[in-house]
This record gives sequence, structure tokens and C-alpha cells, in this order.
Amino acid sequence: MRITTQGDYALRCILNIARNSYEGPVSISRIVNEESLPLDYIEQLLMKLRRHRLIKSVRGVKGGYLLARNPNRINVKDVLEA
Repeated sequence: MRITTQGDYALRCILNIARNSYEGPVSISRIVNEESLPLDYIEQLLMKLRRHRLIKSVRGVKGGYLLARNPNRINVKDVLEA
């Protein structure tokens, strides 16, 4: 099975959010910096993941992204289909 660039980036974003969410919402700048991904592309990708209810966004100074479900209930198929 081939994974597209978009699928690869989506998986990396989800894993980063899962790995860092114990500290609270994960900012987009943190994801972009830690994963070395392009900001414009990731903004659009995170919107798609949010529309498919895999992540949720938190507004404000300490805002960012959190997983919308228990990590055990998110699988690779869900992320790639989103």
C-alpha cells in the first residue's frame, strides 16, 4: 500500500498531537517545528482532520489541537480516509 504525502503528514500530525497532548493543546507551530512540515499545508490538513472529528481545536492564547477521541479508538485507516 502506498501512502500519499498528505497521508504521511496527517499521520505525523496525529502522532505528534497524541504524544504531546498530556501538556494540553498542541499548537500548530509546535507540530510544524517538531515534524519539519510546511505551515500552509498543515493548516489545511488539520482542518480536514477536524472536520472528520479526529481532532478538536481549542482557541485562545494557550490553544491548539487535541485528539477528539481516545487514542486507542483512532486507527491508521481513519486518518488516511480523512
